[in-house]
Amino acid sequence: MPLLKLTPADILKSKVLEDSWYGLTCKSVSDWLPSADKQSTNCTVKFIVEDSDGKEIDYVINSKGMGFHTGLIAVMIGKSLQEVQKKPELLEADTDLWPGAKCDGHIVQDSYQGRANNKIAAFLPYGKGRAQAANSVY
Repeated sequence: MPLLKLTPADILKSKVLEDSWYGLTCKSVSDWLPSADKQSTNCTVKFIVEDSDGKEIDYVINSKGMGFHTGLIAVMIGKSLQEVQKKPELLEADTDLWPGAKCDGHIVQDSYQGRANNKIAAFLPYGKGRAQAANSVY
């Protein structure tokens, strides 16, 4: 019989966070890898979620939908989404500089193949998302 070993990171993957804004620290950015259908490529950005015992969450950038990732790219180069959208021009970001960078991410609950998980739905500069949520009236 095989011996099953789970790392703390493996166990934390099953922890589902509440929908909210969280502080995120970029842990790593992968190289471009072929997508499952081989029609595009994916780059995975791995974040550590603050105040979550070290939970990591992946955000996948797909080469065919670069515009959908404008919020993340803007935050990582120190610009706001509105600033980038107001003056659209060539937007480049050196992902080698991202590890260690901080931002806020709006984490929502989702499901994949029937299993509950989290995904990052939006990005804001570090501290802005949490401040916005703290000032909201529900």
